[in-house]
Amino acid sequence: MLEVKAALDSGEKDLFFIKTEKILRAAIENFLSTEENKLSRNELLVQLSEKTNPELQSEIRNIFEQCDQSRYGFENSDASLEELYENLQKTVQKLH
Repeated sequence: MLEVKAALDSGEKDLFFIKTEKILRAAIENFLSTEENKLSRNELLVQLSEKTNPELQSEIRNIFEQCDQSRYGFENSDASLEELYENLQKTVQKLH
């Protein structure tokens, strides 16, 4: 999480989204007890749907979607990045 916060604080948006997705993916893999990068994102989400509630699944999908949107040129304000960081923290905590 420190790397995500550092990228946010430095204004490096691309790095922020890369680190955000990496942290979320690692938390999901840890929760599911799967090997790192063995499953696609969709496979992780399917397995996650069997073990978590719909609200948490929606939160995770939302974070992934925001990361994807940034890759395709959708601009995010600094306030929305801060909100995404806070959502990431809460979601990762729920997976532990």
